[in-house]
Amino acid sequence: MASPRARLPPDVAMERPLAGRLSDAEEARATARTLVLKGHSDPVACLAALDGGRLASGSWDNSVVIWNLADGSQLAKLEGHRRAVWSLAALDRDRLASGSWDNSVIIWSFEDSKQLFKLQGHTRPVWSLVALDGGRLASGGGDASIIIWNLADGTQLAKLEGHTSYVQCLAVLDGDRLASGGRDRSIIIWSLADSTRLSTLEGHTSAVLCLAVLADGRLASGGGDSSIILWNPEDGAQLGKLEGHTGSVQCLTTLDGDRLASGGDDTSIIIWNLSDGTQLTKHEGHTAMVRCLATLDGNSLASGSSDETIRVRPVLHPAAYKFTACASPFEYEEVARSCRKEGCLGDLVDASAVQQFDEHIGGLSASASVARQAQVFDALAKVANEDADPSAMIDSLAPSVLALVRDDALLPDMYRRGVSNAAIQELAPSLFRVVLDAKFAAGPKFVLYFELVIFIVLGLCFTRVAPYQVFARGGKWFPSEMIVEIVVAFVTLAYFTVRELYQMAFTRAIELESSEEHLVDDLEGFRIASYVADAIVAPLHLLACCLGKQDQFEDWSEKAIREPIRYDALTFLGLSRAWRYDYWNWIDLATIGCAWAAFARAAMPGAHLSADLAVATSMLMWVRFCWYLKNMRLGWAKFVLMFEDIIWDLRYYLFYFLVVLMMFASAFYLYLGPRKSDEFGFHDDGAPSAFGTFPYTIYNLILLGFVGEFDPDNFDEVAVRVLLVFFILVVMIVFLNVLIAIVSDSYDLSMAKAEGLFLRSRCELITETALIALLLPTRTQDIATIKASLANALMKARSANDDPNRLNYTINAVAAIVDNRTQKLEAELAATRRELADMKDMLQLLVDKGEERHGLLRRLTGID
Repeated sequence: MASPRARLPPDVAMERPLAGRLSDAEEARATARTLVLKGHSDPVACLAALDGGRLASGSWDNSVVIWNLADGSQLAKLEGHRRAVWSLAALDRDRLASGSWDNSVIIWSFEDSKQLFKLQGHTRPVWSLVALDGGRLASGGGDASIIIWNLADGTQLAKLEGHTSYVQCLAVLDGDRLASGGRDRSIIIWSLADSTRLSTLEGHTSAVLCLAVLADGRLASGGGDSSIILWNPEDGAQLGKLEGHTGSVQCLTTLDGDRLASGGDDTSIIIWNLSDGTQLTKHEGHTAMVRCLATLDGNSLASGSSDETIRVRPVLHPAAYKFTACASPFEYEEVARSCRKEGCLGDLVDASAVQQFDEHIGGLSASASVARQAQVFDALAKVANEDADPSAMIDSLAPSVLALVRDDALLPDMYRRGVSNAAIQELAPSLFRVVLDAKFAAGPKFVLYFELVIFIVLGLCFTRVAPYQVFARGGKWFPSEMIVEIVVAFVTLAYFTVRELYQMAFTRAIELESSEEHLVDDLEGFRIASYVADAIVAPLHLLACCLGKQDQFEDWSEKAIREPIRYDALTFLGLSRAWRYDYWNWIDLATIGCAWAAFARAAMPGAHLSADLAVATSMLMWVRFCWYLKNMRLGWAKFVLMFEDIIWDLRYYLFYFLVVLMMFASAFYLYLGPRKSDEFGFHDDGAPSAFGTFPYTIYNLILLGFVGEFDPDNFDEVAVRVLLVFFILVVMIVFLNVLIAIVSDSYDLSMAKAEGLFLRSRCELITETALIALLLPTRTQDIATIKASLANALMKARSANDDPNRLNYTINAVAAIVDNRTQKLEAELAATRRELADMKDMLQLLVDKGEERHGLLRRLTGID
């Protein structure tokens, strides 16, 4: 089956059908994603491009599969070989040739999936095939021979013998010539006219594994020595050597624009610029050896791998890949200008927003790649605003941005890859905001307002039910009002409960897709997780054995139980890290739980809702209402986001304040608690003692510190007055001023980051409501809407450069980076000084020992 979306839930994995007919530009951008084809059960050994947007693949599972590249579906599966299929060649008249380890070549009609005839002549596996003109086919085998076949009747026309080991690869040259590469490290050029050897090319130090004929007649060869050699087949001269793979080069294919693609057993695919021999980009999407490559129509590149998958991706303009080498905003801007000049701005967007993730271009982590994508989008905005009329750039960018908007798996993939919140906050305020706004308007916006309305209905029901239950009195609007309100509340709570459970399951599924990291890093933790998994699996395993399903259960339990527990036990139970690290989810859980308890209590005959439960439910519902405000508009979100940041920044302050408060509370309680308990009050004469109990002492010291109201007569001893003065100095002067400073700095930073935080929250909302939004009325996005949004975003980007909050945040961020680097340099300098001191001591020790030995030698020889 095809999986263009990296195993996401089906509704999310498939793109929503596009409304209306797309323009050619939009159609070109609809395939920016890498298409992953899954259907083979063993390594994919060979590929062949067919007409009509089809692709053939051969595998070690003895089969040949015909794929429809439009949607990734299987059109046919050809089965006839008894062993692995190692080579393919597309023939005329909808025919296909396949060579196998069973020493045979089968000619297929892939239109009706029929085997036409079988060619048998090799005594060892058929490693390579190539179609020749005149209805001929060449096959190279492990018997060191090449056979030329007549496809009209299946007879042998010639047999070329010259290699001393396996013939690994074949390529057709002009002038009725054939090139063959073998494990004997040589390349032989043959004349097909008279079946003679014309020349032998030698230069590889290991087996020649692949060949490719370039557009200008040159020949490229890849070998087990990790190198690619460019040859002039006319005189056998070496024209150059390309080195970049860390393992053997398994396959080659040519691309337009004087480019060459190579795949190796280092799992990578390198795109080369043949004009200067440099690497344009490296694709590392496969997880095992890349065994075969094929160039498709429209300049797409297909690759087959030992990971049993086939990946089909567009090969973008060379200038679009230059962003991977950038290290500063100025370099990103130069790349954007270069792409504008070359007319490939859309390719730059595709490369940075899609392909660098799908193909792991650049070798960075997912978070670092998102940060790099943010740099690209910022550079595009900067370059666009350099023009008085950026409409031309907007026209170039719009089709690619529209493709991102219509890619329903874009945001879920970010979370699946474990992108950090900081990286998303950096990306969201860039031109990527156009994508977020369009996705939000296409469905999640309706979900948000729909949920807000029903939440308000729930709040109104609680407002009517709670006072009647707590006070046991109150008027009803109609006789059955209470029943109606409770029923409406139960229905609403059921929706929110299902919604929360879905969110937990969705985030869990996304998190368990991430195979790059494992929570259990230490051996002891891994053992404990394994013991827990064994305890769960053991009884189920016994049941499976009784039912005769042992093998199926082993596979299922490994994927569904053991791996999730080893990854994270709480995630296995449904509490994924992404879910449990977001405190709003805990607020949702508490709100739903309290609301269920409150309305269930109200529905019980003869029972009444307690004031404590009613107060807790009411406060949680108001807090939850703030969440809706936070996600609706940036202006409303700023205060909530600011409050969140301030509370987070105060965590250390509050801890130390509590320590100091406990210290003074202990002293005041021991001085004034028992002795003064019936003699004075804290504020009013005759009131209970302010220090009669330790908790009451803490409470009154908080009032003293923050309100400043106290009775001086209560502190009638010198030691107590000194302690009071010290308390005022520490708490009312130092701590309060520190509090003001923290709040002020947090306010400035939160205002500068407010847009990023708001859009990150919106990104989470879009991801959470992805499936729900598909079931509700949506708004279709078109190219005109995207262009208008881009123009608006560019205007905002131009005005944002003058925002004082953003400038203040930038200054603080740069200062923090400088301080961090300074501290690192100082630490490195101190370590270097210690090493120099150690070396000096060592040298001095050597000198001392040398002098000692020299003195001993002089005494032994009697030399003064």
